[in-house]
Amino acid sequence: MKTHLKTMLLITFSTLNFATHSKENKPPKVAIIFVVDQFAYHYMNKIKPHLNSGLKHLLKDGINYTEAIFPHGMPSTPTGHAALSTGAYGYAHGITSYGYINSENKFEKIIDDSPEDAAVFSIEGTHDYGKSAKKLMVDTISDQFVLASEEAEPHHSYSISLKARSSILTAGQSGKAIWFDYDQGILTSSKAYFESLPDWLQDFNSKNRVRTGDQFTWKSLSDSNDKKYNYREAKNYKHSALKSSIVNQTFKVGENVDRPFEIYERTPFGHKLLFDAAQICLEKH
Repeated sequence: MKTHLKTMLLITFSTLNFATHSKENKPPKVAIIFVVDQFAYHYMNKIKPHLNSGLKHLLKDGINYTEAIFPHGMPSTPTGHAALSTGAYGYAHGITSYGYINSENKFEKIIDDSPEDAAVFSIEGTHDYGKSAKKLMVDTISDQFVLASEEAEPHHSYSISLKARSSILTAGQSGKAIWFDYDQGILTSSKAYFESLPDWLQDFNSKNRVRTGDQFTWKSLSDSNDKKYNYREAKNYKHSALKSSIVNQTFKVGENVDRPFEIYERTPFGHKLLFDAAQICLEKH
């Protein structure tokens, strides 16, 4: 019997939501969902005149919902990712904030788990902490997609993000969550999802590992005075964590000792890392 493979890949970024294309009403072999943090719909209207290729094609020829609203009460990223992936409210899916105070009166992140059950992979083996979706109380779309597998048609779902909570809360229990390791500059996962990191991901890390001391130059797409950037707050860094722009400047990874890879994650270079890994993931499946 010929085996057919279906794959779903979710990519979440730290700063559109999605589209699948199907001809002749046949189910697609691959569904790719993009979730962009803090990207309100009105931004799309502002950048629309300057788009070309993929996003322009989706807006012009795809189905475009302009008033898709999910009225959950806490507009934080964990709650939002859980809402997007489950279709449920916080009281049902259980993710109402970034974490909670546990029985030992300590703050515990919503994706924290024991290293015995969900140790996070490191370059040397595993870290002394774990991460999983065990606190997510309902199924995600990834869970249902994988549960619908049949022997002749297995389903696979991968969720790739720079942030662990984003990939974990969209992968759920049955999808495969992959995220950026802020301690070592690689893409990683945990034993809640893999016995060991897949070969393709280990090979990707060996070729693309980010190290402290690495230097990157963020070059803007156009001149800073171009009308593409003619927005009210485009150059206002008063409330920014960095306080000043690093566009068109060279920055070095590791200058912030406490969070050495944070500046890398907040630039297009971090997003490119995700795209490159996602492309390899699709090729392998």
